[in-house]
Amino acid sequence: MQVFPNATPAQGDVAGLPRVLVVDDDAAIRKMLVDVLSLEGFSAETARDGREALALLEASNYQVVLLDLMMPIMDGWELCRTLRERPTLRAQFSVVLMSAGEKLEQAQDLGADGYLAKPFDVNQLLELLEPFVSEVRA
Repeated sequence: MQVFPNATPAQGDVAGLPRVLVVDDDAAIRKMLVDVLSLEGFSAETARDGREALALLEASNYQVVLLDLMMPIMDGWELCRTLRERPTLRAQFSVVLMSAGEKLEQAQDLGADGYLAKPFDVNQLLELLEPFVSEVRA
């Protein structure tokens, strides 16, 4: 688990809940993360791949995107490259990459704000999210 320097908190949704977009091709992981985040006071939505995520990011506001790297259609690597080409959109949220193994250097190269190695536990996830949502919760 790693939060990179220059991570900045953002504004929450209308109800004041921090909004998180979970992007993962594994339905069980998406469901588990939505359930955990909902119980912990987040508003969570999901996308199955980078293409779905990009459409949601263009249409709505999120504080954090939990992004798996390995997915079909548009993987996390490609989504990060696409977001880098659209700095105005990218500046609206923080990106936390999720992947098996330690890929900290690659995550920083992609412009991610944080990295969470799979498998992770709920406490690691919540600790990592805190800097990105602290202003919303205040």
